[in-house]
Amino acid sequence: MKKKILIILGIVIVLLVVLYGIIFFVDYNNVSNGKLPIFVVKSDTENYQGLGYSVKVQYYKDTNNIEKIDMSAFGKTIAGAVFNYDEVNNDTDNDIIIIEDGKIQNENLLNTFLKNADNKEHSTLQINNISNGNIETITLEYVLGENDIKNDTLSENTTVNSIATDRDWTYEDYQKYFGYYKMTKNDKEEKFDTWHWQIKRTTNENTVKVIFYTDYIKFDLLEIPIIFEYDLDSSLYEKTYTLTYLARKDNGIKRIAKTNEFDNIDFGLYTLAGDVTVTIEQDIVYSLEDALKEKIISVQSILDQAKLDAKYGICEVVFYRDGGSIEYRYKDYTILKFNSLDGNKDLIIGFSGVIINNEQLKNESYKDTEEKNIQDKYSKISISIKENTLTPTSATVIISDINEPRNTYGEWFRIDKKTDGFWEELKPIDNNYGFNDIGLIVGEDNKLEINTDWSKIYGKLEKGEYRLVKDIYNNDHIYLAVEFTIE
Repeated sequence: MKKKILIILGIVIVLLVVLYGIIFFVDYNNVSNGKLPIFVVKSDTENYQGLGYSVKVQYYKDTNNIEKIDMSAFGKTIAGAVFNYDEVNNDTDNDIIIIEDGKIQNENLLNTFLKNADNKEHSTLQINNISNGNIETITLEYVLGENDIKNDTLSENTTVNSIATDRDWTYEDYQKYFGYYKMTKNDKEEKFDTWHWQIKRTTNENTVKVIFYTDYIKFDLLEIPIIFEYDLDSSLYEKTYTLTYLARKDNGIKRIAKTNEFDNIDFGLYTLAGDVTVTIEQDIVYSLEDALKEKIISVQSILDQAKLDAKYGICEVVFYRDGGSIEYRYKDYTILKFNSLDGNKDLIIGFSGVIINNEQLKNESYKDTEEKNIQDKYSKISISIKENTLTPTSATVIISDINEPRNTYGEWFRIDKKTDGFWEELKPIDNNYGFNDIGLIVGEDNKLEINTDWSKIYGKLEKGEYRLVKDIYNNDHIYLAVEFTIE
């Protein structure tokens, strides 16, 4: 009887040894080939514990791609693999957005797709949404409309006028004429015309949703068409500081920086009915004034952060037809950047909601004499492009100026392009360009014409919205800008 028990016990032990050997061999083989082990327990974000052995994994930053994997037993490394980044990111993967466990790879492809669509260029994007080993493939395609194709064939000197759309048009008519987004998801195809729809990001509680958005009142949507979503932390979004708005009992305006005090900015910075603090690294807090004085942040970085927040839908952005003023509306405060035709270019941080119509901002009683003089001088100057002179490489600029004494102008200029609703300075194709140091003044008719050729600096401009920026020969750093469109 005892012998029988020993035999059974021996068989069980052998089976256990064989089973352990199989388990060990499978995980050993996986690690040797750069794969995750199977018969282990995850102890933390990078370590796995098996029976008598452990596995440590190191990933490439912000990805799920393994950079290095090691298997150890009795304090010694017994298996492992190291991957070159190019090996784990082949050309195919680099052309696809990958969403896995809420994290996004190759988000720059989405930025390129949206930029191409904004410039009326055909573009296609593939998204692989991985969940539980299953891949949901989403394809986005921007398809040009007849209007875009027609404009693309016109000569440089042709002027195109937009047509008024017929109210009886069907959605198919809009798609055919203005172009459309085509989304294929779960083998289902949907089309969204670009007259009514746009693709945008919206972020809530650290989750970024890429959606089809419309503000067209005829669409009574029960559910927003979501394309895909991912974690903000895995994106290209960066935030180095946090602004906090603290309401005051009074509704007055406080000047934080006057013109040219910081960053050589040609406008003032104010707070409306509140104070603003800047938090760095979660626990270091400065007043806005101190943060600027100590160069912790810059005035331009406030606008750059607001622009990025608007791009990710963290704040709402509203454009005004008063010359180009913009409001960035956050949950707790609003940033207003004036750019009105009367010369007001101030930056205001105030309470949440609409602040551009605030009475104290309208009457501008908060400005001192120097600031009012600069704005008054700016309001007496206008800049335009002479009719029938605009081409993708040049234009004749007309400056009208009724100031006394007369201002002086030079050859200097730059060109900005509107991308995602915001102006960005174009990168020159040649950094060795220069301008003649000459002064020009308006004639007896208070006008000055300047023939401007930018082909050697920026080359031939592609389709899109642009603005040409010039300055004045004085110490007030007043800049003039005229917008134009290349079809």
